[in-house]
Amino acid sequence: MKKSTKLFKEVLEMKESYSKNKASFLQAIKKDFRDSGSDIQPKSVYFEVGDTNQTFTNICENQDKAIEYLSNVMGMEEDYFNIDCQVIRSAVDTILRVHPMIKITFGHSFITLCPFGDTGIEISSVVVNGIETGKGMGSFMMIHTLCLISDPFFNTNCKDIMLECVGSIGFGENALTSSISQQTRFFRKFGFRVSKDRKDKYGNLNYVQMMYDENKCDMDVVMNELKIKSNK
Repeated sequence: MKKSTKLFKEVLEMKESYSKNKASFLQAIKKDFRDSGSDIQPKSVYFEVGDTNQTFTNICENQDKAIEYLSNVMGMEEDYFNIDCQVIRSAVDTILRVHPMIKITFGHSFITLCPFGDTGIEISSVVVNGIETGKGMGSFMMIHTLCLISDPFFNTNCKDIMLECVGSIGFGENALTSSISQQTRFFRKFGFRVSKDRKDKYGNLNYVQMMYDENKCDMDVVMNELKIKSNK
């Protein structure tokens, strides 16, 4: 069975389980979150299978090719990279999202990708390991991940690249905190612009969606920052 087919089947099986007994499914999910130290209590579930997203499928099915591509463009050994595909659960407010994910590891840091509708890719997280913080690792990963997504071998129908900023990444003891303003400022350099936002009842910004615009990417700024960090 193909890697992508296995992922899509797992999401469909979870969706079927949810449809048979929603209350029991949600109860089990809430317990998992509590056990992990998270206070998230989802009230509804959205399943995104991703089986019609060809770009996501191409990367999932051609992991060796993707690693070879990253190795060539970054000038690093292939064993510096790893690609893993899995089904994950993520939440925004009270909505739980179940979907397939591709985790691309660069050394000790990683980026995750998810299908965004039929013709888009979501960059769902950018996580820099502590020992690599402040060395431009986040920018390196963003530059080369965007190149990978855009490469004609993998990108057959990707029209949009999206990401969300919520002020944190992960759950419970694994949660990493970063303000929404810090997140949006970082992603703007690569051409992402705010397409949606939402505020809580106190008027505080608690959610931002950003879409990629290749024409807005300021590579001179990105490369200059990387040069400065490499000289420290």
